[in-house]
Amino acid sequence: MATRRANTIYQERLALSLEQASTTATAATKMWKVPTGRVFRVEGVFYNNPTGFAASDTNYYVLALKDGATTIASWSTKLTGGNGALTADTPINLALSATDANLVLQSGDTLSFSLTLTGTGTLPAGRLVVHGIFD
Repeated sequence: MATRRANTIYQERLALSLEQASTTATAATKMWKVPTGRVFRVEGVFYNNPTGFAASDTNYYVLALKDGATTIASWSTKLTGGNGALTADTPINLALSATDANLVLQSGDTLSFSLTLTGTGTLPAGRLVVHGIFD
């Protein structure tokens, strides 16, 4: 169970957006670096693909928001054991890490968006939005 956090009504919030280009391969894009002296907590990660992408056991993508090698949030279009298809123009919530410490980025950490392809397939252009708060 996550620890209880104090009221955050007066804390500074931030929304980061990334336009992801159409891709046919594994790729990673650096999004943002936490400013010096700040700590940032990811509270939600949303992705929308206007075209969509079908679920498959042989041709699928794993979408992941990362801090270095640490996965903060992810979604897999794998049919068996994954999260499912990306329905056209329907925003999804990436599954946040169950480990609370993985959601916190320290000063100087870099957020990146990773796409890992298994098989073949074209992931159409989409948009990733990260919501968070400065602790």
